[in-house]
Amino acid sequence: DEDGEDYGCEENACREWGYPKEGEWNVDEDCCAGKKQMACADGYRLENTGNVCHEDDCTTAYEYHCIACDPASDCMGNLDEDGEDYGCEENACREWGYPKEGEWNVDEDCCAGKKQMACADGYRLENTGNVCHEDDCTTAYEYHCIACDPASDCMGNLDEDGEDY
Repeated sequence: DEDGEDYGCEENACREWGYPKEGEWNVDEDCCAGKKQMACADGYRLENTGNVCHEDDCTTAYEYHCIACDPASDCMGNLDEDGEDYGCEENACREWGYPKEGEWNVDEDCCAGKKQMACADGYRLENTGNVCHEDDCTTAYEYHCIACDPASDCMGNLDEDGEDY
């Protein structure tokens, strides 16, 4: 407009933990963050769209919105709690019998036979179906261990023995 004022756009209420400044909440210009790195300013409620806006080996980030609360409600953001730092989590993939026979081992490449793959507790297994190794005796598949929602009762399957190759 003629006075050079803004058109009434509100300040961005999206907040991201640890980016760009580590160890604190930052204004999140693109409203794209990991589930444990997203928040909203007080007076706004968070709505995760579920749409992936960034993905790499360590992180999946989702588009989210901060929706203004009804002034009559007691709606607060969640900036009073610290977020969780980005970074690769400990590898949760487990492989039965390799390299040590007769036990579960950390599976560095997340590639194992169907009866040799597992995930650590707190992770659920997702077999991609993509063959990552094949020889005369074995077909191995790429798999992922996906962190469970903290509210769920998701456990790995390390309480059972695998099956030897």
